[in-house]
Amino acid sequence: MIATDKGLIQYNKLGSSWGFSDLFFDGLPVSCFHVDVEGHWWVSCRHLHWGVKIYRSVNQGNEFQEITAPKFSTAKTLLKNVWEIQSRILNGRKQVFIGTEPAGLFISENNGTSFHAIEGLENHPSRSHWRGGGKGSINPFLHTLLIHPKRPDEWLIGISCAGVFVTYDAGTTWKSQNKGISSPFLPDAVADVGHDPHCIKRHPKQADLLWQQNHCGIYLSYDNGEYWQSVSDKVNELSYGFALEIEEAHPGNAWVIPVAADDHRVPLNHRLSVYHTQDFGNRWEKITQGLPDSLAFDVVLRKGMVKKGLDMAFGTNHGNVYVSEDAGQSWQNLSHHLSKVTALYFID
Repeated sequence: MIATDKGLIQYNKLGSSWGFSDLFFDGLPVSCFHVDVEGHWWVSCRHLHWGVKIYRSVNQGNEFQEITAPKFSTAKTLLKNVWEIQSRILNGRKQVFIGTEPAGLFISENNGTSFHAIEGLENHPSRSHWRGGGKGSINPFLHTLLIHPKRPDEWLIGISCAGVFVTYDAGTTWKSQNKGISSPFLPDAVADVGHDPHCIKRHPKQADLLWQQNHCGIYLSYDNGEYWQSVSDKVNELSYGFALEIEEAHPGNAWVIPVAADDHRVPLNHRLSVYHTQDFGNRWEKITQGLPDSLAFDVVLRKGMVKKGLDMAFGTNHGNVYVSEDAGQSWQNLSHHLSKVTALYFID
């Protein structure tokens, strides 16, 4: 599933070949897609005229029902975008979570009939220090929610630009988790809040192992975010970027697609490349097989790379999509003709 500025596009894999299957929300900017724990599809669109729209399908896209979007308690705070949708079953009931711009976290326990805000985050004492998360936005936004698989009341979130936060009591109280992160764009580079975690991944087999592609580097935490250490590759100048993927079976494996710098948003050395580490970021290998060998200007956004087994894919802000069937060692082009890719998802 490919979320783009002009619709949600489905490609199916038959054998070793990928082919176009369907188009949903033709012409609309799709910001987020999620398949919930009951197999229902959730789609968010950010329309310039109609605002944010959220839809649910119980039959894999044959029909969609519009869901009333969550609202902030303050009337002056308007929903600008949806960046994250997650779900789970807790005590026999489905919960659906929505992460938003401005930065907020909402939860529904009635399949989207209504949402309520996590007030402990909405009223966090550091909120006045949060800043806009890029693209000229004055609003911070919540783009990542990671619920601990063994501790259901422990949630970790990523907010641009505020940082990483964790709650141990299902959202009542929150604390920052940014020790070890250095952000030179801040007056105090190691401040508690104000950082920009572009992408955060939790390892499925080692739940306290976290990877982070940050505005200012690549980081690794072995203690569930209590402390982060830089694994940026100084040899290849790997630091700035948006997308990050990790290996399900081997915790030391990760992939990034670097950008030259925050004020120079083009591929590193103008070469679209994937970098891979197999040893927790001690060494990074450059992979270009199947990717353009000439001048490139593509940038891969924070949800623009996915991995499932040996299959990987990424899409760019110029509508180019590439797939790999050997865990990123070689790539083939799927399309050169799409609109800006905001997110990719593998589904069964």
